[in-house]
Amino acid sequence: FFQAEDGIRDKLVTGVQTCALPISVEFFRGEAAKHWVKLGRLAQGHLALGLNRWGDKATPMAIVRSLRERALTEPEDGMFWRDAVDLWRWQGAPVESQALMIEVFHEVAADKAAVEELKVWLLRQKQAQNWKTTKATADAVYALLRHGTDLLSSRALVERSEEHTSELQSLAYLVCRLL
Repeated sequence: FFQAEDGIRDKLVTGVQTCALPISVEFFRGEAAKHWVKLGRLAQGHLALGLNRWGDKATPMAIVRSLRERALTEPEDGMFWRDAVDLWRWQGAPVESQALMIEVFHEVAADKAAVEELKVWLLRQKQAQNWKTTKATADAVYALLRHGTDLLSSRALVERSEEHTSELQSLAYLVCRLL
């Protein structure tokens, strides 16, 4: 479909095929907006980001409301989900899913408090165990540094001191030391 649109001509691509792309994109956006409830949490996060970037504000906010209703929040562990995790497939990877949820709550809902709670859970996972893969580590570090409070703005993260300004910074210090 993209060949004729990009100016690259191929004798096998007909005008009908190049015209079908905008119609099919609109069709699938509409279907996704109707059937997002049937998807898993990771797919819902991707869909919320995509639809939000396409200009649909209602569906992504409905997805965020649903995610928030299913989330658990604990003082020590922050915000997280206890859904069934399929560790054999990437769709069930908890660290990557949490990193995506940070991006969703930051970009779609602009909820700073939720973003900070989500970051606490991610840092707790690093403190208690390890992020299982290099992809998980990259996603987690990206989410921690890109969204919410600037964790690297404080010298407390690079200089060990007994008093950190917050528990979140203290956990971030541990992550920086372990990476």
